[in-house]
Amino acid sequence: MNIKTLISFCQKNLKSDIIKNAFWLIGDKIFRMGGGLLVGVLVAKYLGPEQFGLFNFSFSFVWLFSYTVTLGLDDIVIKELIKSPENRDKLLGTAFWVKLFGGIFTFIIIGISIYFIKSGYNKIVLLTLVMALSMVIKNVGVFRLLYESQLQSKVNVWAENVGFIAVSLLRLYLIYILAPLIYFAWALVFEFVISSIAFLYLYNRRSYKIAAWSFDKILAKRLLTESWPLILSGISIMIYVKSDQVMLGLMAGNYETGIYSVAARISEIWYFIPVALVTSYFPSIVESKKVDEKVYQMKFQKLFNLMVYISLTIAILMTFLSKYIVFYLFGKDYAESSIVLSTHIWAGIFVFLGVASTKYFIVENLQKYYFYQTIIGAGCNICLNILFIPLLGAQGAALATVLSYGVSVFSSILFPKSKELGIMLFRALCLVDNLKYVFKKSY
Repeated sequence: MNIKTLISFCQKNLKSDIIKNAFWLIGDKIFRMGGGLLVGVLVAKYLGPEQFGLFNFSFSFVWLFSYTVTLGLDDIVIKELIKSPENRDKLLGTAFWVKLFGGIFTFIIIGISIYFIKSGYNKIVLLTLVMALSMVIKNVGVFRLLYESQLQSKVNVWAENVGFIAVSLLRLYLIYILAPLIYFAWALVFEFVISSIAFLYLYNRRSYKIAAWSFDKILAKRLLTESWPLILSGISIMIYVKSDQVMLGLMAGNYETGIYSVAARISEIWYFIPVALVTSYFPSIVESKKVDEKVYQMKFQKLFNLMVYISLTIAILMTFLSKYIVFYLFGKDYAESSIVLSTHIWAGIFVFLGVASTKYFIVENLQKYYFYQTIIGAGCNICLNILFIPLLGAQGAALATVLSYGVSVFSSILFPKSKELGIMLFRALCLVDNLKYVFKKSY
């Protein structure tokens, strides 16, 4: 990565509160990455590839439905909180009740689906239902949205890390007492309950009152009208993010799923970086849109450039180090994961760009084109998994992931209204601005 470019980007385009907010998010993820990876390695070694694969099959199956809990409201609510902070209680109250209804509906759908798919496998059904409960508890909360809109992510970091530390200690204890697999699923429920209690405490401490929340039927209808493309887009995203592990479990067995899960887990560790940067940068982009269209476009282009610099550096390093990282962390039982990792890591380039481009669709009110993009990606991922998994197993799923992510992100260039976005993404991927800078310095 060009360090001078990164420093220049931060100095010229990021206000101090944006930088602080990003550092809180990145610091949080680094802490979680270190602690979570350590505990995750111990859990993977304890469970072994077969049971670890089963755990990740259920986890992935549940998270295919995560967007039907959030109903695509998160970014819409954050945008509204930035534009109209005086409507805080109405926005939070309405979002909470809408998401609670979505959570109950989703839990029922997951239960029915897993019962028919794995009828007769009571262990898998119970494991999936427990994970579904944890997902509902995590995603129904709306406190996080308020603090993101205020660039106060440090509050989210404190609340979420209370749960993270508690569940990490619990998992270590479960390994110590040789607990069965289902206990590790209940640990997820424990984590999100503890985090929710912490959020509630911190919210009240800031003199905010849940009692002031109100539900507005008209507002709920308007939010859902804006978010329905994001709901469908989110479902599509979950299909091509988590379908690989689900399809591996159904087509290749739990062992291949376990091998793939380790590679994906290491690869996806880095995905916190674009989320942290873009989350912190988003309020500034919304504000610049009101002031100057040229500045607004320039900010997006520089953000896309930065995403490529960081993700490309990570991909190159991890490709060469994958063998040593997997062997050192997980041992010889997961040796095959290193080959999968060296392929899967390249999907990160498109994930970084995808996280940033999602905000473009929202600011421009082009959510339906985002939906078209994700549908293309999901369809491509399923077709490629069907083609590659029988031939290559876990490696085939990784290859399908990289190709489908790339197709999805750059399909925006196919539609007239999102063509400008596609051009900016292409400029970033080809390092056009950086090459122009290099050639300019040469003459």
